[in-house]
Amino acid sequence: PELHKRGIESPSNDELMWNTIAFGVPAFLAFAARMLNRGWVLKKFHLEDWLMCIVICFFACLLSLINVSAHYQTNLYPKEDEVRILSDPAEIKDRILGSKIVVALEQCMLLVTWGVKICVWTFLLRLHRKLPRFETALWLQFAYFWTGLFVIEILYFFVLCYPFDQYWALPVHNSQCATYHNYSIVQMIFNISSDVGLILTPLPMVWVAQLPVKRKLILTFVFGLASFTVMAAALNKYYNFASPLTTVYQLWYIRESSISLVVSNIICTWQLLQKIFHFRSFSNTRFEI
Repeated sequence: PELHKRGIESPSNDELMWNTIAFGVPAFLAFAARMLNRGWVLKKFHLEDWLMCIVICFFACLLSLINVSAHYQTNLYPKEDEVRILSDPAEIKDRILGSKIVVALEQCMLLVTWGVKICVWTFLLRLHRKLPRFETALWLQFAYFWTGLFVIEILYFFVLCYPFDQYWALPVHNSQCATYHNYSIVQMIFNISSDVGLILTPLPMVWVAQLPVKRKLILTFVFGLASFTVMAAALNKYYNFASPLTTVYQLWYIRESSISLVVSNIICTWQLLQKIFHFRSFSNTRFEI
C-alpha cells in the first residue's frame, strides 16, 4: 500500500483503533501490575493508587472518545469548503456533534495528564518524607501543577474562546475555537515543564542515598523513563502545529497518555518483579515503594 508522510493527513479510523490497542493495552497492563503489586505483594494501598484508579477511568474515556470522534467531522475545515459545508444541514449537525466530542476529549486528556502528575508527585512525596530539602521542592512543584491547571482551564473556558458555545459553532467566528492553537501552546508549556521537574526531583535523592553505584544507575534509569513522556508530549505538539487542519494530534494523545501511564505504573511494581523473578532488594531493609 502507498505510504503517506505522517502529519500531512488525518489518521484513518483503523489507524486510531490499532494505536489504541498497541499503546492502550500496555497502559492497562501496567496499571493491573501496579494493583497486583499493592494488593498481592505489599497488601497495602496508598493514596496515589486510589488516584490512579480514577485516572485510568478518564484514560478509558479518552480512548473511547478519540475512536468515536473519528466518525465525525468538526468545525475545523479549510476556508474554501465553508460554503459547501454550510449549505448541508446534515453535515452541520454532524460537525457540531463532532466538535462537542472534541471538547470532552480535550478535558479527558487534560485530566489524565495532570492526574498522572499528581499520582507520581504523591509517590515521590512518600519517598522524600524524611528529606526536608527535597520535600520543599516537591511542595513547590505541587503549587506549580495546580497553578498550571488553573491557568489552562480559565483560558480554555473563559478567555481563548468566548462565548463557550463557539467551540462547536458553525461557522466559527474565532479560529481559536476550532484550532485550539493558543490553548495548545499554554498546555504544552505547563505540561512539559512540570514533567521535567518530576524527572529531576528524585535524581539527587538517589545519588545521595547509601546505595552501590550500580543500583543508583538502575534507579536513575527507572525514573529517567519519564523522559519518554516528555518526548511524546513534544512530538504531540510538533505534529499538531505542523498540520493544524488534521486530527493527527489524536494519535499523539493516545501515545502520550499511554506512555505516561505505563511509566507511572511501572515504577510502582518493583516488589512484584522481585517476587516473580527473585530480584534482590535495593537495600538491606524493606524498601516499600
